[in-house]
Amino acid sequence: MNKVIRNSKAIVLGVMCAAAISATTAFAQTPTMPADVAGMSDAQYARMYADMDTNKDGMISRAEYLAYHGMNYDRMDMNKKGMVSRQEMRDRMFLRELKKSDGTRDNSLPPTNSAK
Repeated sequence: MNKVIRNSKAIVLGVMCAAAISATTAFAQTPTMPADVAGMSDAQYARMYADMDTNKDGMISRAEYLAYHGMNYDRMDMNKKGMVSRQEMRDRMFLRELKKSDGTRDNSLPPTNSAK
């Protein structure tokens, strides 16, 4: 009986040590960036960051951030009236998805087949 109790204590102690080691290993792991941040690959994210960092100091200032997103607004305002319609926003989003699929970086719409 005494031997059974000692073996049980040894098993419990072993399980507790294994749990402690597992927990320590889990906390020691470095968090990693998800492979897909906002639908972008690491290369796309790096390119966007480099495009925003106009003075190339490795940091994005508020002015750089706003300037970059202002350019995006200007690209969305396709008729250059200073306002973006719902259709322009949809068209811009369509172009962005199209670029993902065909690899182009221009803002042109695909040719339409006007001949019927």
